[in-house]
Amino acid sequence: MIKVKNMIYLINSIIGIALMFGIPLIPPIEPLTKIGMQLGGIFIGLVYLWSTVDLLWPCLLGIIALAFTDYVDFYGILPAFADYTPLFMLFSMMFGGAVASCGLTAYIAHWFLSLKIINGRPDVFNFIIMLAMYIVSGFFDPLMAMLILWPTLYSIFKEAGYKPGDAYTRILIIATFIAITLGQGILPFFGAQLIILSAFQAASGITVNYMIYITLQMLISIIILLVITLLIKFILRPDMNKMKNISAEKINTKPLPPMNITQKSFATIFVIMIIFGLIPSILPAESIIVSFINHLSLLGFLLLILAILSALQIKGTPVIDLRETAKENVMWDLYLLVVLAIFFSGNLLADATGIKPWLIQLLMPIFGNFGPVFFIVFLLIIGILLTNIANNAIVGAIFVQILTAMAPSLGIKNPAPMVIILTMVMFLAVLTPTASPYAAVLHANKEWVSMNDILKYGSLMLIVNLIIFVIVGLPLANLLY
Repeated sequence: MIKVKNMIYLINSIIGIALMFGIPLIPPIEPLTKIGMQLGGIFIGLVYLWSTVDLLWPCLLGIIALAFTDYVDFYGILPAFADYTPLFMLFSMMFGGAVASCGLTAYIAHWFLSLKIINGRPDVFNFIIMLAMYIVSGFFDPLMAMLILWPTLYSIFKEAGYKPGDAYTRILIIATFIAITLGQGILPFFGAQLIILSAFQAASGITVNYMIYITLQMLISIIILLVITLLIKFILRPDMNKMKNISAEKINTKPLPPMNITQKSFATIFVIMIIFGLIPSILPAESIIVSFINHLSLLGFLLLILAILSALQIKGTPVIDLRETAKENVMWDLYLLVVLAIFFSGNLLADATGIKPWLIQLLMPIFGNFGPVFFIVFLLIIGILLTNIANNAIVGAIFVQILTAMAPSLGIKNPAPMVIILTMVMFLAVLTPTASPYAAVLHANKEWVSMNDILKYGSLMLIVNLIIFVIVGLPLANLLY
């Protein structure tokens, strides 16, 4: 007898495959073309399979399907595998895994919780623990933030006299997870945000300024964390009196040993890499330094770092064992997802498909009379809803396609500011365990939070995020651009 879960998997697989190979057979209606039906059908089928079944085998099937379209053959797809973004994602997974495994994140967390400003100030503690989660998530890894800081937070709760089920503990666990989701998008040259921004560049030809991106991302995120701190204090109002007895000295009763040479090396290299990635956004394009960086590229710099660290040995052991870190940290399904996301971003709106005029014809009667602000607010609202049930990179790549297609008709000269805000929204995957791998960890944490807690407090905090994105984020983004 087939189990219900297996039956659902089978049904979703059949539906996705039927969409992928069935839609291309439907006669096109102008302005759509036969090629538009082929590429659009494969893309719709892939999105369905990615959202309901798996990432890896649908990607492989999608590549085969593309080879039988009138637009491209199999050899025409191969350049996408060597595109800058997929390759950078591939090697950054190796480097990021090595950084995460060296134990550096524990020192970052320890520094935040050593600040004496938290002594006797529950509100300040709430903000600092969220900020620590945000920084560790963004500059290192969201999972490391949960694995290192949540156990520390549980110990602090118990030291103060709180127990699982208390309102304060439930609220703060969810608030720290919001901080983790915000932190995921800090650096534009890593993770799902790289996929979304690269998809936008492929579709529009516009490059997002990394310095402006990071500045906006951090400013808006800190405002959100401050507002959530005030929300906890004045609106939710859990009992925080017990936290007045907590101090940095009590939290750090077991100091960490001095950083070893490997941790210091990774910390230094990571900072250099960030600076390397930001210099082209700061210095004039014609300067010698920028010319050198553009010639080498961040990918070339990353390869150089990996080569040096795999050649260097400490006590007879390489600083990075590339074979081991590749085996443990390279996610091939993510690599293939990026390959296809970049391919579709650069080709789905091509003149040969007719999809761009079709989108304009479909959406202009709805949004044409309301202007660009109403349109982007609508995208933000739908984006928050969809990212809680589907992969954020997929949703983001689709939305930047829609935004790129609609921008000229709505009078939007440069959609880059809106793309930055839209990218931030794509990480707010909180409400369902299928929203992201990290959301699954939150929902599995049943000792400290329940599904009702996540829906109740998580929804409220997402509404706060949305309001700040609209009334602060969008004007600030347009001002900086």
